[in-house]
Amino acid sequence: MSNPSVDSQGDYRRAHIKALDGLRGYAAIIVCFFHAILHIDSTAVDRILSPAIDKIGTGDLLLKIVLMFFNGTTAVMLFYVLSGAVLCQSLLKNDLSVMRILLFLARRVLRLFPGMMVCIGAVWLTSAVLRWAGLSFPVVEFKDALLNAFLIEIKVLGPTTSIQIEALATPFILLFFLLYRKYSVMAVVLLFSLSIVAISRPELVFFLPNMRGSVFVFLAGMLVAMPESRALFSGVKGWQILVLVIFAFIVRHFTPLEADLMGFIAQIILLAAIVGFIRWSEVQTTVHRFLEIPLSQFFGKISYSYYLWNVPVLWFVWWTMSLESYFAGLGQIYGGLMYGMVAAIATIPFAYLSYRYVELPFMRIGGKVTAHFSRG
Repeated sequence: MSNPSVDSQGDYRRAHIKALDGLRGYAAIIVCFFHAILHIDSTAVDRILSPAIDKIGTGDLLLKIVLMFFNGTTAVMLFYVLSGAVLCQSLLKNDLSVMRILLFLARRVLRLFPGMMVCIGAVWLTSAVLRWAGLSFPVVEFKDALLNAFLIEIKVLGPTTSIQIEALATPFILLFFLLYRKYSVMAVVLLFSLSIVAISRPELVFFLPNMRGSVFVFLAGMLVAMPESRALFSGVKGWQILVLVIFAFIVRHFTPLEADLMGFIAQIILLAAIVGFIRWSEVQTTVHRFLEIPLSQFFGKISYSYYLWNVPVLWFVWWTMSLESYFAGLGQIYGGLMYGMVAAIATIPFAYLSYRYVELPFMRIGGKVTAHFSRG
């Protein structure tokens, strides 16, 4: 059965891959459970996740395995790969000009900032109201909220560190695409190689915060979305994608994370290959069908808001329901997974409202502005 997401005439510019939306949705859910487990045991990253698996005691081995697959860091890397692929797809639709670049930047601002600002504003307002009511909710200063909303200092909403990285990656994404348009694929392969070098040479990315490894991740996503990559990824079966997913989540855990440069590179290549296979598959595999079911698509649509709202909902649920002693008593694994389930469900209405009444209107504005200037 052919994959209906891929244009039958091979017009890569028009193709929208619904399965990639579903993939992004499940990555957001993984982050939710990861945060919940760490809320139960804040030492788990340094004590269990970072060391190689052969250095973990038998008592912590099961938690190590759980954290391998509910690994928020891996899920965020997948977000970056997907962003690179989707942005490359968007840029491929038109020839670039100064106006096209400005419109692209405007759409990025309208995509990233409104939902984030509303979430941070809600966190600040909730803190202010509850403190005014005499309740001992954590203090959120207006200045900190304002700086966080403009991604200057991340003091209020931790997940916005990833949004800051998304914003800072935009010039590198544009450079990558401009080189591709002017000098073809060999130039971007060279730039991609330099992005690998930048992991240990931060001056190549101008010492920007958190960017020395992140540029490589975004460019990996762009590389697999380019039409020249189609021949590499067009033939695949569902079980092969699942095997790649498993290896992508476990590959970095056989050596210490902090010293595992090759493991990091291997993980990103595997994540990019997953995106490439889903993007270019000429048949609709079982994985495609699962990622395209209505539930998967729903989570894909709300994934950005879900990622943002998960942490404040997590904290609010913890604070209002006095769950600390109950979940902690269940242990890191069962307590964390149950707490994650509660937070995952509780986040859905907030994420949907944000998507419906904040994200969508601003995305439509971006589309209308683009259409207006395109006609002109």
